[in-house]
Amino acid sequence: MHSNTISTLLSLEVETNRKGIFFNSADKSNIELPKGVQAWFPLILSTMKNWLPFDPANAQETAAIMQQALKTIYLDGEQKMVYIATHEQVSEFSPMTNSDIVDAYKGMYQISTPEKRHKNLVVRLCGAGKSLERVKKAAHLLKHHWDIECEVWSCPSYTRLAYDAEQLTYNRQQNVQNPLVKSHIERCFGKEDWPVIAVTDYNYLIASQIKPFVTAKFTAIGSDPQIHGEASYPQPEWIALCALKRLVEQHKLSTDILENAIHLLGIENN
Repeated sequence: MHSNTISTLLSLEVETNRKGIFFNSADKSNIELPKGVQAWFPLILSTMKNWLPFDPANAQETAAIMQQALKTIYLDGEQKMVYIATHEQVSEFSPMTNSDIVDAYKGMYQISTPEKRHKNLVVRLCGAGKSLERVKKAAHLLKHHWDIECEVWSCPSYTRLAYDAEQLTYNRQQNVQNPLVKSHIERCFGKEDWPVIAVTDYNYLIASQIKPFVTAKFTAIGSDPQIHGEASYPQPEWIALCALKRLVEQHKLSTDILENAIHLLGIENN
C-alpha cells in the first residue's frame, strides 16, 4: 500500500476481516513529511488496539517481523493487523539470531552491549527505523569524546512494547497475572539505572509511550517540525547531547561537560 491516511487502513481492516500484514511505502516518496505521513498518523495508529505498527530499520528486520507475523496470525490464529512502514535501505546490518527475530516482533532487541558493564558512565540508546543508524553514530560520539559506554537497542515498535507492558500491568492489578512475570521491556532493561534515550523519526510521543515502564531517567526524541519545507530528523549530535544531559542530572558528569559538548558537537551553530 501507499497511503498517509488512516481511512485507508480502516477500509483494509474491514476488507480483510481484521487479519493481515500491510507494508506502507509512504516514506519512500514524500520527503516533506516525517516518514511520509502527517504527525497524527502514527499517533492514531497507536490507539488502534487491533493493529501492531512496526518501523523496521532495514530489510532484515522487515523479514524477521513478517516471519513472526505470518506465524502468529496464520498458524497460531491471532486476530491482528500488522502494519510495517517501509523505506529505502540505508545501512549494512549484522545477521540476526533466532532470539533477535522473535524479540524484534515483541518490539525491541539488543544491537550492542557496553564493553565495560561495571563502568559508571553507561547510557541506553534506542532507535527505530532509519533513526537507528543515527543512534549508532551517537554512541560512537559518546565513546570517542567522553569514553561513555552505550547499550544500543533496535526498537521497531515502541507501540507494541507499551501496549504489552500496559496489559501486563492491568492483569497484575486484577490479580490474574503472576507478579513474577515481566513484560518484554522489563526483561530487556533489567534493574540498571542507566539513562534511556528513545529515538524515532515520527513525533516524539511515539517513543514516549514506553516512559511509564522505564524506571531510569528517560528522554524521547522525535522529528522536529518542517524546516525549509523538509523534515528535520534527530541527528547524532543532539542524541549524544541528550544522553550527556541525563548523566549530568544523575551527577555522574559535571555541568561543564554540557557547555563544552555543545561547542564540540557544533550544535550552537544549528
